[in-house]
Amino acid sequence: MLVTLVGAGSFDFNGPLLRALLPVAARRNLTIGLCDVDPAALDEMAGIAGRLADELGVSVPVERFSRLEEAVAEAAFVTLTLNHGGLRGDLGDYQNALDHGYLPKHVDTIGPAG
Repeated sequence: MLVTLVGAGSFDFNGPLLRALLPVAARRNLTIGLCDVDPAALDEMAGIAGRLADELGVSVPVERFSRLEEAVAEAAFVTLTLNHGGLRGDLGDYQNALDHGYLPKHVDTIGPAG
């Protein structure tokens, strides 16, 4: 069974999620799918998944996807951690918050731009 993380290059969200998911995936014979449009971020997160699995003493198959359609086609469960606009969008959100006197902490989800 495939569990796919769309927007997998986001370490802030998916690092902790992988740490929690890997032991469960090992016990239940799940495969973790990582999907991101940024090949470098996808490679980095796949490496992190491997290191976390080693640290936790588990073995879990990890598949990489660069296309959403392929990532979700066989998935039994999908998480979305998309960042519309990427880093440039984040910077705009943070600057907008600062311009209006707000401290920019997670402005895209719970703050001024959320």
